[in-house]
Amino acid sequence: MDSTISNTCEGHAYPKRVMITGGTGSLGSRLIPLLLENPSLERIVVYSRDEQKQWHARADIQDDRVAFYLGDVRDRERLAMAMRGVDAVIHTAALKIVPKGEDDVLEFKKTNIDGTENVVLAALNTGVKKVLFTSTDKAVAAINAYGKSKAFGESIILAANAYHRAEGPVFSVIRYGNVCDSRGSVIPLWRDKAAKGEPLPLTHPDMTRFWITLPEAAHMVHAALLHMQGGEVFIPKMPAFRLADLSTAMGRIGQEFTDIIGIRPGEKLHEDLITVHEARMVDQNEHVFVLVPVGIKPANPVPEGFRYASNTVGYLSIDQLKWMLKYV
Repeated sequence: MDSTISNTCEGHAYPKRVMITGGTGSLGSRLIPLLLENPSLERIVVYSRDEQKQWHARADIQDDRVAFYLGDVRDRERLAMAMRGVDAVIHTAALKIVPKGEDDVLEFKKTNIDGTENVVLAALNTGVKKVLFTSTDKAVAAINAYGKSKAFGESIILAANAYHRAEGPVFSVIRYGNVCDSRGSVIPLWRDKAAKGEPLPLTHPDMTRFWITLPEAAHMVHAALLHMQGGEVFIPKMPAFRLADLSTAMGRIGQEFTDIIGIRPGEKLHEDLITVHEARMVDQNEHVFVLVPVGIKPANPVPEGFRYASNTVGYLSIDQLKWMLKYV
């Protein structure tokens, strides 16, 4: 594999049949219409365990190229059955709520680790060409069960490249920050609180997070799927923000409008996407960092000691946040 980003990201034939695990989740719901924009696409297999979400999604999506399969990534046989005839898999299915992960570690293992193993084994046995795993900043220097399970998932995916045949599949990862407008994220939560006249629960006024919206995340996942060659970890370049600035941008200023609840178990003050230990493997261009596979020399390396974290990049201003909130 050539080490340059330009060659690593050369376009390939558009996959005709794509499966999305967890396809009725926030990201999957954004990916479906994006994929359908390509006229060469023949089929999307939406694989998820929530029949209610599937029912509503089926009513919203009037396109006979989309098939809905009930199933859990914990069930390897069902997963392989649904994966037959698929060219590419976007693996988004996961348990994600950090406090629940601290309480229900074994359940997170079954879905996030064992489920990822099942995706790999099913892909190896069904003729899939590409598998893209969606990961998170919480997988980097992980301190909570969710992050540790996603870090292990990354390892499973990248190691699977040792087993692929000439015709595939190849396995890659895309890693990004909290999606600000996804279900359960801070903006919908705070908007609901504000509408009820309740103070916003603020963990720590200096806490920072990366900013990425659902449409942005979907486009980045889509691009990574097209450009992946196997073994890469794609990390989009993103701005960051202070949670206190976000609360101000939402018009909640002062002690009566915020409730400082403290950092919860498993939470960090700042999130990392690339550690100093990974920096020697990082290639980059204007829009993305790429952790290249072992043995590949980055063509556009980052400086020695580089760290990509939510407190090492420029923060969005309050005015910028106000403007961006109009579109979230």
